[in-house]
Amino acid sequence: YQQLREQKVAQEKLRVKFKSAFKLYKLDNIASVKDEFPELGFKERVQLIKDRWRKLQASEKFLYVKRSRIDKKRALLLSLIHISEPTRLLSISYAVFCLKKK
Repeated sequence: YQQLREQKVAQEKLRVKFKSAFKLYKLDNIASVKDEFPELGFKERVQLIKDRWRKLQASEKFLYVKRSRIDKKRALLLSLIHISEPTRLLSISYAVFCLKKK
């Protein structure tokens, strides 16, 4: 059981983590919602942001989708750098990077 748990933790560390379009929108707007409605709790604030996100026009959402795609590429690149071992020769590391990139 312990070995299975350790494998799961190791896989979780290697998983590519990036911010979704909604999460970026939430991060941009949570402070203003908190200022606007200081009496609301965290859940209520997030619900309000969800409602605003759903009402957002596609052109406005696209800006966040674009930022999310950039963040995903950044996270993937960082995960690939993390995977390659620092003891490898530069040419071998570059080959591993090129193979994993696709």
